[in-house]
Amino acid sequence: MDSLLDGLIGECSALMVPMEELARGSEASGLGHEAFCDALAKRIAHRYLDGSLDFDAADAAINNLHCFAFRPPEFEPGPYMWSVYHAFDAGEYLRPGDSPDISPADRYTRPQLLAIVAGGSPE
Repeated sequence: MDSLLDGLIGECSALMVPMEELARGSEASGLGHEAFCDALAKRIAHRYLDGSLDFDAADAAINNLHCFAFRPPEFEPGPYMWSVYHAFDAGEYLRPGDSPDISPADRYTRPQLLAIVAGGSPE
């Protein structure tokens, strides 16, 4: 399953929305839509945290997964995928009062992801 998810992360980290590849991967995984989105979000988070995926690639992958999660429109991502998405979203920009020398990914994304993968609250 990891190799399937890693291949999809590679597709998603390009700045495009690979809907067909994600749909094929979802079908091949044998998981339901929400479970597949959660599994891929978890893999993206773990690969970012272990350093095998940089922030830009992980952020692009989760953004593309976000687009896929709502197709068809009656589907929605589960809370796990949402929490990972929001953690990466938080690392996309500096906040008022942040020093320009800090990395928003290090300050906001990494701590949230560590809490998420540990089973705690991302807040």
